Amino acid sequence: MSEQPISTTRASYLTQLALLAALVVVMTVTSLGYLPIGPLAITLMMVPVALGAIKLGPLAGGVLGTVFGLTSFTRSLFIPGLINSLIGIDPVAAFALCVVPRLAMGVCVGYIYRVLKDSEWAQKLALPASFFSSAALNTVFFVTVLMVLFGRSEFIVAMQDGLPVLEFITALVAINGFAEMIAATVLGTTLALVLKRAKLL
Repeated sequence: MSEQPISTTRASYLTQLALLAALVVVMTVTSLGYLPIGPLAITLMMVPVALGAIKLGPLAGGVLGTVFGLTSFTRSLFIPGLINSLIGIDPVAAFALCVVPRLAMGVCVGYIYRVLKDSEWAQKLALPASFFSSAALNTVFFVTVLMVLFGRSEFIVAMQDGLPVLEFITALVAINGFAEMIAATVLGTTLALVLKRAKLL
């Protein structure tokens, strides 16, 4: 079987990347990717990022994660919530909080899938584990950067309401993280299996 020309392969790669990036933007604009809960929001935006990381590799995962972060920041300029409040404190740090964890998550998911799919014992777990890790890493990276950049701010101290830092972080993870992990794993794995049967993944 002859290999595809490099230009054709690259065009296909860029087309798929652009489509997934457009999906991220559409999910943001229509709010289909967010479920507001108080000052926080449960998000499903990791799903297209993870799909891209699985299909196209870690670099694409990082690009899509960056798009996720940029749309998250832009959305927060107009919608009240945690990031909107943090923008008022330090817009540059809030921008970093939106982008850096998502970029890192996309890259890591690409490598996690690559390692698992090449492992004989873990191959069947590659898809669910990748989608689960997308939500888990998104939460862990986000909360870590949040506490590093804003942990001493009056806003976060007020949110802690006297709780020790570790208990506060645990509460944040419990509110957002677990629901996102379940949703991303179920929705993402189901979607990926459908795309695989259609030979699109």
